Amino acid sequence: MTLPWTELLCGFLLLANVWTETALICASGLIFIFLIATGQAWVRGLEISCCCFDLKMLGVHSIHSGLVKFLESAGFAFFRNLALGGLSVYLLRDKVSGLLPLLTLREPKEPSSKRAEPSGVLAQPLAPPRKTRAISK
Repeated sequence: MTLPWTELLCGFLLLANVWTETALICASGLIFIFLIATGQAWVRGLEISCCCFDLKMLGVHSIHSGLVKFLESAGFAFFRNLALGGLSVYLLRDKVSGLLPLLTLREPKEPSSKRAEPSGVLAQPLAPPRKTRAISK
């Protein structure tokens, strides 16, 4: 009962660019659950349809029945979910790698082409700091 509403909410959140990390993780989890469900149904030879592509209402069912049967099969749903799962992993990786510079305390390196070279001074590395000894009384 709640699965379609969860999918719809994740889709709206992703389209609205609100809570994108949470929505992407939730949507990825749903996709991988569907991947397992359609994969086991395909391996078992079950003829089920997820009803994502109901082509009967377009009148295509009578003309191209073989294509319609393939698009409604568990095998096609498995490969579709596999592609969507790969896309979600890519988006999650991209989102996490985009957040990593924000989470580190190091300052970002500026590109070498934009560095200003000192004029008239030889660019030499700074000398290491001197070691000082504590004076004892």
